[in-house]
Amino acid sequence: MKSKELKSEFTFQIDEKHYIKHNYLSFCNDVLVDLLRFADANKLTNETIKFANKNDCYVFNKVSEENGDWQEWLLNNGYKDTLYNSYYKHVFFSLVSDFCSYMLESINCAAKMKVAVSYALLRKPLKDTLGFIEWLYLDKKEVIDLLVYGDPKNMEIKRDKAKERTTAIEKIRGYDGFYSFRYDNKSKTSLEHIWNNANHLITTWNTLSKTKKGNLNFVFADETILREFSDYYYLVVPAIMMYATDLICDMFENMGYINIYTQMINKTNRVLKSSFVTGIDGVSHVLDNLDNLTVPIVCPRCGLKKQISANHLKKIQYGKFRCPRCRKRINTNRYIFEWEKVKIIDTINKDGKEK
Repeated sequence: MKSKELKSEFTFQIDEKHYIKHNYLSFCNDVLVDLLRFADANKLTNETIKFANKNDCYVFNKVSEENGDWQEWLLNNGYKDTLYNSYYKHVFFSLVSDFCSYMLESINCAAKMKVAVSYALLRKPLKDTLGFIEWLYLDKKEVIDLLVYGDPKNMEIKRDKAKERTTAIEKIRGYDGFYSFRYDNKSKTSLEHIWNNANHLITTWNTLSKTKKGNLNFVFADETILREFSDYYYLVVPAIMMYATDLICDMFENMGYINIYTQMINKTNRVLKSSFVTGIDGVSHVLDNLDNLTVPIVCPRCGLKKQISANHLKKIQYGKFRCPRCRKRINTNRYIFEWEKVKIIDTINKDGKEK
């Protein structure tokens, strides 16, 4: 049995080189939590029933008052779409909540160098929960049908189906669904092997994650090993988190509760923040995509409107944006809802100078 004593100066904290990626992971989690808070505060899972006639309304209320199966009544009397819309929103926000709960704990454990725990906590959110969110994105009716009428056996996230869905999403959205990292146990870079080692002291079935002689998985890990696994965590997880956050935000925004300007600013903000992970110059990328478009940045308090500039984008990127007129600071380290009720004042002349 081989083991090494941890160096006395080892503080069980992540390397400074990972701070920026750790902050990015926290940003993504905060964005998703903001969506959940908004949904709860605005009762987004509620659905108004538009009855076809007064009799249907009367019968439905009577069934409800008598503690009858009002959901079954809706399904059988032409209101299936209304009920399914409510189910969809409930399932979606519940899955996002589950995803955030596990990811936050994993992120916190990673920061404390609790490597095995941080990886073990990733398996459910990145495989099962995110897998269901992807499924909802592609075919929400199929998911709800199975929840209402199906067998749980038909709802398992199987490897072949996961590959089909992530491939389909790649074609639709134009970026990777990270199938290999999350599901492919034949890939040397797959998280599957680390998850197996993190959840079991002895693993024997897969050569890529097989326990070595005289060892117990993660039990005898020294500082060098912990650092290697920590490095890999901050290489892979931020990229998957970026993908998951963008997918969830798009699904949320497509529900129609958020105005186009708010959506645009938040997508811009996510692109800017993701540059900390991708290494791409976020400011230049945004400006290139805004080329030939007249898009203002608007103060949600006083309505001051200015054309978006590189300087504005830099301030948004680092969470330091402040209105030059009323001095309101906009916290961009989250999902920004301020523009939902913004009063826009036209204060820009054709020459670009403030009136």
